Amino acid sequence: MYKQYLKQAWTLLKQNRFFSAVYIIGTGLAISMVMVLAIVFHIRTANMAPEADRDRMLLVPRAAAISKNEQGMFNSNLSPKTVKECFYTLKTPELVAVGTNPDNLNYLLGDIYAKLPGGTDQYKSMVMCTDANFWKMFHFRFIDGNGYPEEDFQSGMRKVVLTETMARKIFGKTTVAGMPVLVNEVEYRVSGVVKDVSSVMSLVYADIWIPYTTLSSVTESSNAENIVGALQVYILARKAADFPIIRKEMEQKRLLYNVSLKEYQYEFRDGIPYTQK
Repeated sequence: MYKQYLKQAWTLLKQNRFFSAVYIIGTGLAISMVMVLAIVFHIRTANMAPEADRDRMLLVPRAAAISKNEQGMFNSNLSPKTVKECFYTLKTPELVAVGTNPDNLNYLLGDIYAKLPGGTDQYKSMVMCTDANFWKMFHFRFIDGNGYPEEDFQSGMRKVVLTETMARKIFGKTTVAGMPVLVNEVEYRVSGVVKDVSSVMSLVYADIWIPYTTLSSVTESSNAENIVGALQVYILARKAADFPIIRKEMEQKRLLYNVSLKEYQYEFRDGIPYTQK
C-alpha cells in the first residue's frame, strides 16, 4: 500500500515539476527558518559560558533621574555612586558586578585602538569596562593569566584582559600576561588572555576588558546629582526564586538613597531577568 502511495506521489511530482519544486523549496526554507530562530533563541537565553548563570541573573541596565520640581528627567545608565549606594550594598544576592555597554563607551571615547608600545600597527577594538566581580560572575576560559583582582580595581591599576584573537594581532602569541599594551595611547599591563567570546553573548562581548576605575570618562560620567552615568549592573541571585526579594531590597535602597538627594530622585528601573531582556 505504501509503495502505491509513493508511486502516485512521484507521478504527481513529475507531472507538475515547477510547482512541485516551489512547494518543496518553500517548505524546506520555512522549516529551516524556524530551526534557525529556535537555535538563536536557545543560544541567547540558555546557560552558556561565559554567561553560564543566566537563569539566576537580573540585569539593571539603566536608571531614571527625575527632577523634584518636575522640570527635567535623565534616563541613562547608572553612575558609580548609584551603583555603590544601591547595589554593592545588597545582602540577598550571591554577587553584584558592573560593566559598561561597549557601544556607549564608544560614544564617550570614540573609536578605541590597541597596539604595542612603540609599534605602528594599531587595531580597532571593542572595549568593555568592568569591576573585579565581573571575573567572578562570568565564566571565561583563560588561556593565560587571569582577571584583575579587587585591590587592582580599587587602586585604578591599568590592567587589561584580551581575547585570544586580539592578543595574536598585537603580540603574535597568547602567552602575554604581564606585558605592556597601549589602549588609546595609555599603557596597560596584560592581566590575562581569554578564549574568544561570541557576539551573541551581549552582556560580556568585547575584544578588551579594563577596570572602569582607570577611565575618568566613566568614573566622572554622571549627571543629575550623580545618579546616571555609564554603568549597568548584573545581579546574581542564589536562586531564581529570590528575584522578588532582591527587587524589594533594591527598592529599599532606592528610597534610602533618595533621602540624600536634593534636586533629583532616583527612579528604579525594574531588574530584568536575563532570559526576559
